[in-house]
Amino acid sequence: MKIICEKGYHAGNVLRLVAEYLEKRYPDDMILDENMEITLSLKNGENGQPIVLGAEELQLSHHTADHSEDYYNHDVLTHLYTRCKYEHDLKVFQLANYARLTCIYMDAVGLHEINNHLGHEAGDHMLRSIADGIRKYFPDDCAYRIGGDEFVLLCPARQPEELAESLAAFRHTIREMGYEVSVGVSESTDRQTLNETVNRAETAMRHDKMEFYRNNGGIRQMRIIDDKLEQPLIKKQDVTRFLQAIAPLYRGVYMVNAKQDTCRYIYVPPYFKTILENNHHAFMSSVREYCRELVHPEYYDEFAKLLDYSYIEEQIAAHGSLKMTYQIRDGSRIHLKITMADRSYAEAHELLWIFLDETQ
Repeated sequence: MKIICEKGYHAGNVLRLVAEYLEKRYPDDMILDENMEITLSLKNGENGQPIVLGAEELQLSHHTADHSEDYYNHDVLTHLYTRCKYEHDLKVFQLANYARLTCIYMDAVGLHEINNHLGHEAGDHMLRSIADGIRKYFPDDCAYRIGGDEFVLLCPARQPEELAESLAAFRHTIREMGYEVSVGVSESTDRQTLNETVNRAETAMRHDKMEFYRNNGGIRQMRIIDDKLEQPLIKKQDVTRFLQAIAPLYRGVYMVNAKQDTCRYIYVPPYFKTILENNHHAFMSSVREYCRELVHPEYYDEFAKLLDYSYIEEQIAAHGSLKMTYQIRDGSRIHLKITMADRSYAEAHELLWIFLDETQ
């Protein structure tokens, strides 16, 4: 069997098109003849051999072929270049003659937390915002999304001072949106060492990211997603001191959405963070597991009342808050207070759960 095809068509789509055509023409029992010849052309053919697929049949293949290069080279979410395009362009730059090439390596800090606690739509918004910023401040440079949260810019023939200004403006804009990027920069004047230049930029980005978490040490533990609380703490770089102050007092502080059974962490201890992750961040299921594993059996029945949002809201409506003191298996006594969150910034049905060590 021979397939003859004009130039300009995507090979995979051509083969798929031929297979679909043959299935329709020979639906029951198709035996290929080694002398069968199929010609794909934009011109309508005549009956008989060779089989000719005309303009109508080729429309899908031709349309896809026209856009196949764009499809495979551009990231669907951000519309920046893909990793495949990046690896291809690195080889091209290694053959090119340039006086200076700067590599900027970026990482979207906190994407994992946003995906986990606000959903992937919020994470996608973060990535698109970063991509928009890259296009705005680096319009003539080659920009790639090479991983889930990683971006690379290859900037030929740009002066260091000019790039520094663009990078500073870009980071300021991203921070104004409530996001953060870690950045590493390295410059190459030797095309033979371009890979080493990229590696140096990536290493510098990793150091920048570690420095960010060192200066904002409690950000992962606190999981602060709410802008009303997160941004002032980050800007003041008071997260570590905040955690050091409240950790001896509080066993956990959470904003809980009763309708969605989700929570925003103000302070979460490591053991309850693990419980939440095991329960896919469903708050009430996590509290139920907490009760089963850590609460002293003597307090099971009383604590079990808290596993019903309706009961909680009834008690708050009647008394303004719900309070109870219970004991856990290590002998510690915990004071729990549940109340409605401040309406000035909280969503409807959002509850504030505060677990306080009674000995403090």
